[in-house]
Amino acid sequence: MKLKAAYHTYLHRTEAQPRTEPFEIDWDTTTNYTIPLHHHDFTELVVVLSGTGIHVTEEGEYPIGAGDVFAMSGNQVHGIRQTRNFEHVDVKCAPAHVPRTAELECMAGYQALFTVAPTLRGEAAYRSRLTLSMPQLDHTREILRLILQEYKARQAGYCGVIAAMLVYLVTYISRCYGASSRAGSAPAMRLGQVLSYMREHCAEDLTVEALAQRAAMSASHFFSVFKDVTGLSPLQYVIKLRITEAESLLRQSDMGITDIAYKVGFNDSSYFSEQFKHVMDMTPRDYRRLQHHQEAGELGPARAAPQRAPQRAQRATRSRA
Repeated sequence: MKLKAAYHTYLHRTEAQPRTEPFEIDWDTTTNYTIPLHHHDFTELVVVLSGTGIHVTEEGEYPIGAGDVFAMSGNQVHGIRQTRNFEHVDVKCAPAHVPRTAELECMAGYQALFTVAPTLRGEAAYRSRLTLSMPQLDHTREILRLILQEYKARQAGYCGVIAAMLVYLVTYISRCYGASSRAGSAPAMRLGQVLSYMREHCAEDLTVEALAQRAAMSASHFFSVFKDVTGLSPLQYVIKLRITEAESLLRQSDMGITDIAYKVGFNDSSYFSEQFKHVMDMTPRDYRRLQHHQEAGELGPARAAPQRAPQRAQRATRSRA
């Protein structure tokens, strides 16, 4: 169903509100209500516990019901209307606190639900949602109940406990998405499988042709879709993954720079250093020195590195990488 222009006559649009906490948990049991079109600067995970409603975005409006789960990235305009016996939970996370571990990123369901699906629009976004079975929804409800309990109590260390519980929640629903037989989720899952494969095999030779075959797409279509979803070309994405692996090794090991370059997939340590500096705004050697100084308490918190795409990555061949 297409979004009706008249919709704007009874739903007003609200702007993003400043946030002071890394998490916000809303369990709404007011069964019949309207949520105006709005946007925000955090990631939102929505779980519909009961009832029905209409989920509205700028591209269209679609029915939702018990068991539906979807993730919204920052600044996506959306709202809910025509609710009936509607109960849902919103889990809102500041970008830096979105559950994201190496193990999660190797799960196709996680990549499909939290990386691919939020970038889709219109009918494709609606078809890619997760719908939990009743036993799955019951288990999810119990996890959410524990998270809300911790959130309301706000005892010492509650943010850490919520972060751990969110990893559990996200892992569980990612497993559910990976096991889903919904036909509409297949395109998101195929790309999710490619992203998880790239995460596990980023040190290997990866080409657009081979990755496109995994996604059951032509090379040109895969390249276009991949860039729409990630904002990077496949090679740029691989280099970003390798730099992330290199960061971990620089912090946690005493391996030499050249050895790290080869271990994460670069065949040229100079090229590795060049790409690392472009992404992290410092050389690998300076990054390691900074981390060691910080651990020794000689400096304040390490400065955040700017998120820039790797250079010289216009082709999805390995090209010196």
